[in-house]
Amino acid sequence: SSGINAEYGDGIGEHPTQALLDVFTIREEIGTVNGITVTMVGDLKHGRTVHSLARLLTLYNVKIQYVSPPELVMPEEVTEYVRAKNIPQTSFTDLQEAMPTTDVLYVTRIQKERFPSPEAYEKVKDSYLITPETLIKRSRVWSSCTLFLG
Repeated sequence: SSGINAEYGDGIGEHPTQALLDVFTIREEIGTVNGITVTMVGDLKHGRTVHSLARLLTLYNVKIQYVSPPELVMPEEVTEYVRAKNIPQTSFTDLQEAMPTTDVLYVTRIQKERFPSPEAYEKVKDSYLITPETLIKRSRVWSSCTLFLG
């Protein structure tokens, strides 16, 4: 008998059911997952949802952009997996550089509990504040499973 852990993922590494819901929401709201650019912002190092979503997106014709502080970049094992599937990836530290080509903005929080000290967290906690001005050039924005249509 086979089984899939469909509830919680594996702690800090993956969250596959969230990724399935995320792709479902994109398809429902936009009509397709193909031909879009998904920009992932925030704590990409520790974010289970972004790890799983990046892997799942390799089943589609997409481009992925990563925006994070240098300390919180997407793990190499994830970017190597995506690269092996021939999905274009670009990394940024400045969110505004990524916005002009963004179709879906996926925002994950900076996770205070993952930092070794309060000082390390304070250094990056407000790296990316999403405001109406941030979104001015884009019509579709998605954060924590909510798709905002402008």
